[in-house]
Amino acid sequence: MAIDQDPQSRHDEVTRLIQEGRRPQDFKGRTRLAADKLLGNVPLGVDAPNKTARKVIGGGGSLFIVFNYGFFGLLAVLLGALFVWAGCNAQFDIKVVGIGVALLVLGIFGMRRAWRAWQVLQAIARA
Repeated sequence: MAIDQDPQSRHDEVTRLIQEGRRPQDFKGRTRLAADKLLGNVPLGVDAPNKTARKVIGGGGSLFIVFNYGFFGLLAVLLGALFVWAGCNAQFDIKVVGIGVALLVLGIFGMRRAWRAWQVLQAIARA
């Protein structure tokens, strides 16, 4: 599954993987599947023996990503905005503003990752 696909076809691919599963037989196929799992190109559990197990494992992994990245992303966005406000408020301090901008960028990355995992979780639930 390629990364540069449009979101709808990506979610259709996730739904198909959960419904059908993927169980490679040779070493090269198993290695490629392991690499795809590590890179996040396929949800966890696509090689499970039945559809229910694939949904539970894949949904659990996506839900963990939603909670993990969503919580820390939201926290970083809030703290970043607070740091930028504090650095610009009374006396301008470039260090505080820089920390705030870095936290904002990190928080936006985390929120985007959580949003993508949420969409994958919805696709798994529809499968």
